[in-house]
Amino acid sequence: MQQLKVIRLDDEFAAYQLRITCRQCRHVRVTDPHPIAQLLGWKTTLADAALRLRCSRCQAKNTELIAIVKSKSRG
Repeated sequence: MQQLKVIRLDDEFAAYQLRITCRQCRHVRVTDPHPIAQLLGWKTTLADAALRLRCSRCQAKNTELIAIVKSKSRG
């Protein structure tokens, strides 16, 4: 996966995906930035968003967000 240089959620016209990794249990989820931007706003930085997110597996508030190139569908 190619990593992108994204600081805020509205960078790169939101044409990327976010890889969210829990630093405690190493659970990984890949999502579009849109649901997170609806909650926190498009001007939110990835660092600030990481502080607010909680792991869906262990409930820890210790996540890392990395912007990756949007995967192409196989259709």
